[in-house]
Amino acid sequence: MAFSYAVIGINHGHIHMQIEQMEGAGCHLKSFYAAEDELAAAFIKKYPHCTRVQSEEEILNDPDIRLILGAGIPNERAEMGIRAMRMGKDVMVDKLGAMNEDQLKRLKKTVQATGRFYSIFYCERFHQRATLKAADLISQGVIGDVVNVICVGPHKLGLFERPEWFYKKKSYGGILADIGTHMIDQFLFFTHSDDAVIHHARAANIACLDHPEMQDFGEIFLTSKDGQKSGYIKVDWLTPASFPTWGDGRLFLQGTKGALEIRKYIDIAHPRHEGENHLYLTTQNGVEYINCNDVDFSYGADIRDDVLNRTQKAMRQEHCFKATELALQAQKMADKKKWPS
Repeated sequence: MAFSYAVIGINHGHIHMQIEQMEGAGCHLKSFYAAEDELAAAFIKKYPHCTRVQSEEEILNDPDIRLILGAGIPNERAEMGIRAMRMGKDVMVDKLGAMNEDQLKRLKKTVQATGRFYSIFYCERFHQRATLKAADLISQGVIGDVVNVICVGPHKLGLFERPEWFYKKKSYGGILADIGTHMIDQFLFFTHSDDAVIHHARAANIACLDHPEMQDFGEIFLTSKDGQKSGYIKVDWLTPASFPTWGDGRLFLQGTKGALEIRKYIDIAHPRHEGENHLYLTTQNGVEYINCNDVDFSYGADIRDDVLNRTQKAMRQEHCFKATELALQAQKMADKKKWPS
């Protein structure tokens, strides 16, 4: 059974991935609200079947709409989500889902009080076919228990002209709170950890000197709460303009019986492997290359079922908030350090 959903906030391009997930699950985009006329015009051209409304309230007061998607300016997402949940809507926002500890605390209270869910779209896992294939292989025990995770997320800054808010720390939150949430989500998920300890975190503006509030490099070292599983995270905006895609995201998963390497968006070591979704599996049987283009997304269908059945198939609410909590901790730790000096 499908239902109607709406969008509030279209400032980040991830909104199109979010919509793709829900449309793939058979749901109907009914309406959207955006304050920016230029963004709205492009959005209507891409989705002519939906209606632009003049206020957020029109969506929140529409009884036909059961789910709100949002990819507004990062510091506005949590507040929108709180308003939507108080009006009886479930919410799916782009990362980051909370800018600070106070917002996260109020989100948790609102979820508890309303019975609605607040899902953060960690697209590095939910919208990446090779990563989903890795999850399937791990669930089969192919590489045993995952004991170490390395996530790297290099990005290209000069893809297009960025809006001013993109460079303001009060708007985007910091590189670890933002991009780092993707990576912490993957660490928790693949190590089957409910919590983690941030041992080291740092962030800096190395090369984006025209925008002093921008952080273009960050890293985190963390372990599971029991110290048995470890992870290293590196994120940056330093990918050269000549690179053929927006970034060379990779994920390395070391298990007790083997290892997986995911080359998410390009395989520069083997140019004959075109496009995205490359996976290398290493076991005692040898090394195998797997093209994952035929892997289906499931997040949207799971969100649909969660709305209808009040389940938590897409993601446990505790996991969603824990990834954000840890990213905020890492960002706070990094902001206290003077690096580079």
